[in-house]
Amino acid sequence: GLRGLTAAHALGIVHRDIKPENLFLHQEQGLGARLKILDFGWARVVPGLSTRLPLPAAVPTQTGDTVGTPLFMSPEGARGEKVDLRADLYSMGVVLYAALGGFIPDTHSAQIPAPSQYAEGDWYPPGLDEVVLRAIQPEPEARFQSAQDFLSALQPLVRSSRPPGSLSEPPPMLGSAQQRKPSGAP
Repeated sequence: GLRGLTAAHALGIVHRDIKPENLFLHQEQGLGARLKILDFGWARVVPGLSTRLPLPAAVPTQTGDTVGTPLFMSPEGARGEKVDLRADLYSMGVVLYAALGGFIPDTHSAQIPAPSQYAEGDWYPPGLDEVVLRAIQPEPEARFQSAQDFLSALQPLVRSSRPPGSLSEPPPMLGSAQQRKPSGAP
């Protein structure tokens, strides 16, 4: 997913609706599983990010328009403010948190619990919590500044420890973007 965002962002495209339903795990023969990003229907072309800009969207939106799925939407997007590529990184962080912790975090709370607190088994690598929590910071300046930076922070952690079955089957995802929390979650 982050490789796909890196490519889209290099073209000046911000997806604006990253969520589990728009991510597809594709099994490629000889290459293993690859995560593909689907549905660029709400995508926005951001001027100045690339000299290879695609054509503008057929239905352009303006600052103040709120698009995307609320549970995965960045705080600035939810407020109807101008979004940039860091909004996609926030959404990808929420998806990752949900996949690891089993629920969508309340990112408006003062203290977001670490996803490892809810992970099952002993596969969880040290340092992963910090990466995920950085991705879902409320202020864009506190998040990763590019999909490549996010990916670079994740790669050594993922290589060092993978959950059982991680290459052959997708992680359990939340159905219909419903928020759920394990018992005892704040």
